[in-house]
Amino acid sequence: MKTKLLTILALMIMTTTAKAQEKETVKATFETVEDGTYYFLDADGFSLEFDEIAEEVRKSFNLMDVQYQGKTFIITFESEMETDDEGEDIMISKIVGLTLDE
Repeated sequence: MKTKLLTILALMIMTTTAKAQEKETVKATFETVEDGTYYFLDADGFSLEFDEIAEEVRKSFNLMDVQYQGKTFIITFESEMETDDEGEDIMISKIVGLTLDE
């Protein structure tokens, strides 16, 4: 009985951990959108790539518009591991919040 209880508890913890996504925030300058990927550059010159953008953010900021290129934003994002078509693990980052840094 204890073994079953421990197994169920372990499965619940693993499932919760796998789905949990921590939001991160970074300040970066928008560069461009290419093939559906959003590119930003942080203050250290590190390139940030985001594969997805939340619909609410897309409605607030049309990053396809060149007026946002070169503008600095505060970006809130989530990252999640997924498996691609070839069975490789890849990190997918999604912008869930965006504020123009003025």
